[in-house]
Amino acid sequence: VAIMFEKNDLSALVNEIRSLLNEQSFSCASLLNTALASVTSNITHNVSKSVPACVFLPEAVTSIDGPVGLIISSQWDKLAWRVPGFGMINTSISDRIAVTELVGPTGMIKHDSVSMGLLLMAPNLRYPSHSHAAEELYIVLSGTIEWTIQDKSIGALMPKMAVRHKPWQPHEMKTRDAPALLFWGWTGDIRSETYRMN
Repeated sequence: VAIMFEKNDLSALVNEIRSLLNEQSFSCASLLNTALASVTSNITHNVSKSVPACVFLPEAVTSIDGPVGLIISSQWDKLAWRVPGFGMINTSISDRIAVTELVGPTGMIKHDSVSMGLLLMAPNLRYPSHSHAAEELYIVLSGTIEWTIQDKSIGALMPKMAVRHKPWQPHEMKTRDAPALLFWGWTGDIRSETYRMN
């Protein structure tokens, strides 16, 4: 049975994401925030969907502080989750990751120039090196993740920490003993067909 995401719930989540973006100094955060300010919260796609990695969501959302954690913890099962990588990641990895697009070309709220949503990773999982034409921003909501950009470790990112990837900049992530939930946003050339494994 499909569960529907209500307009008021999505509006509340969008507002909390805007608050998170306001705390970031990256120019792409400002672009994403401006795009969110212009959305009408008209839900164009609101049928829930689950993938195997969603079993890690309850644990991942319980450690998120603040209002955004409360909203996600009560609404995560109403989102349209899918596996990442556009079919390019081995299923032994992709089945342990889930992504949802809240705003974007195929998101719950349609937008043609930005794409953003949530990414869930299982514990002790490496998301292999990949790149894309879009400039990308991640904000960690829960968990601790070892981050590598262009084969250079930048250390561990913990909740409320952010990282930016330039267009085509190879990057990979590895979780520790707990699942991780992150906000992600794409600006610039957001076409999914530019995504590639390195």
